[in-house]
Amino acid sequence: MSVTDFDELAETWDEEPKRRERTRAITTEIRRRCRLGADVSVLEIGAGTGAIGRGLAEDAGPIVLLDSSEAMIRVARRRIAEEDLGRVRAVHGGLGEVAGQTYDLLIASMVLHHMDDTDAALGRFASLLADGGQVAIADLDTDTEGHYHGEGFNGYHGFDREELGQALSRAGFGELEWDTVFHMSKTAADGQERVFPIFLVTARKLGARSHQTVGE
Repeated sequence: MSVTDFDELAETWDEEPKRRERTRAITTEIRRRCRLGADVSVLEIGAGTGAIGRGLAEDAGPIVLLDSSEAMIRVARRRIAEEDLGRVRAVHGGLGEVAGQTYDLLIASMVLHHMDDTDAALGRFASLLADGGQVAIADLDTDTEGHYHGEGFNGYHGFDREELGQALSRAGFGELEWDTVFHMSKTAADGQERVFPIFLVTARKLGARSHQTVGE
């Protein structure tokens, strides 16, 4: 899907029942695993309408919702106003919009498989986190046949957990915790109804000394 595709879906994005269920499941698990509180700053990358970030508004400090779709951010801002979420703001653009800032928790839900280079993306995630900060990544397990997105998709058809874990370690993360948090049913490109497992991995950014030890 292109940015234009997401723009066209923005107004009805939150209305799809399966997507709402997935959002609730991921949000609940992030709340269970990650340190939250009024002193915890949060960045949600590829936030869309910001349903996860908005769902954590009462649990965290300042929250930034970042997305490259202008229409998604427009809806996110409307939801923020409607829900009177004064500590949440929505920003249109890519990671360059938040370069030089650091956060305590970075969330990327169903985003990583759209990025060109996993290692580079995880490195940028690490650069946006304070030492000891956490990352929470929800995404597809390996979809060997590419049924979830179908032909023409240029991203990753899911991830092998061991390989992604190694990439997280290379980026300076440790204390990885994995679980399957949702099963997404979807009519695939071949017309068959299929079920796709969604994992959540959380990890902590290690300090420079800890990162060096891991690599030795």
